[in-house]
Amino acid sequence: MRSTFVAAAFAVCAFSLFACTGTPVQRVDVPPPSDTKAYQPQPMPKPLPPEGYDPTLQQAPPPGAPGQPVPPPAMPGAMGQPPADGHYQIQNEEAFLQAYAAHRSPRIMVMASRSSLSDPRGDSLGATADDYDLIEASIVEYFDASGKVTVQDADAARAKLNREQILRIENNDPAANRLLSTELQQDIVIHISAKPTQQSSFGHAVRLIAKAVSTTDARTLGTAFADMPLPMSKTNINVATRYLSEQLMGDMARKWSGNPQTDTIEVRVYKTATVDDALKIRKWLQRTPGVTNVINRGATGGSTTAYAAFAVSYNGAPEDLYAGLQEEIGQSQGMKAVDLQNNTVTLEVTGQLNLVTTTQKTETTTTTTVHTTEEKKIEPINPASPPPTQPAQ
Repeated sequence: MRSTFVAAAFAVCAFSLFACTGTPVQRVDVPPPSDTKAYQPQPMPKPLPPEGYDPTLQQAPPPGAPGQPVPPPAMPGAMGQPPADGHYQIQNEEAFLQAYAAHRSPRIMVMASRSSLSDPRGDSLGATADDYDLIEASIVEYFDASGKVTVQDADAARAKLNREQILRIENNDPAANRLLSTELQQDIVIHISAKPTQQSSFGHAVRLIAKAVSTTDARTLGTAFADMPLPMSKTNINVATRYLSEQLMGDMARKWSGNPQTDTIEVRVYKTATVDDALKIRKWLQRTPGVTNVINRGATGGSTTAYAAFAVSYNGAPEDLYAGLQEEIGQSQGMKAVDLQNNTVTLEVTGQLNLVTTTQKTETTTTTTVHTTEEKKIEPINPASPPPTQPAQ
């Protein structure tokens, strides 16, 4: 009885399955949604290719795929297509050009360090001296501003100075920087250090550090730095050097904004007999019209001569400050300017200066009699003693 019931149930299930598979399914059309707020697919614009995009590599696996590196983020200051004249308009350029002209157009030299390239085959990244030369040339092009800025060729310095001097300049030695001022009459040098690094946020890269320094007083006028992703292609170098140039121009424009507190003139006094004699010049600088502040930058002296330097906040050119100082002292003999360039005035004391200070004293003895007397105080500034003569052999 029980086996008969199971067999009957199995037969019913088999018949039902056969009937379902044999019957065709009718197609039903779904009407479009009547609600206007329903989601509608929107076409998405195709993004522009990244910097350095090469269409010949579009068949390669996409970045970020298994086994593929993730691309680095875009550097600040990424640029588009170059204009017709080949010169990119960058931020801070107009402000820099105005401040540059107001600052009497100092002469600029750009020098990229080559001291790390001891192996002619290249460094750890495979980059050669030619690759680093392109970094220097790119910053020169930005600062040249189509001829509006005086940028000197760094190869002239490399040809005139010896290897030791060049290495000292590339390593930002302030004493060596003065060689550019005395030998080549340069006012500002832009140092560029470019070295491979593995400490960037995207692995292997070139670490760029740029610094604009005055050759006369070693004053830092601007600093910029960035990690440039590989490869060292023309596009990547243009993007990185553009960013460095923007930062340097912005810093230099702010330093040259015309504010005497940020654009001081350094006055150097040489060949005085003692440090006390050199420091007496400070009082007369403070009395010069247009001077708002004088800061002692140090003084030193030996057995026969002494030297002092002052940072002077003065709203004007160095030659105007020198003329005002001469007028205030009232003497044309005994002191002369031996150098007037950039923001530096170099003075030498050639003879004794008797600086006279006059004070008035008024006394009232009666209601009708007033006695006024003048007291004059003479403060001599003595020149350095001449060097001893050597006896004739």
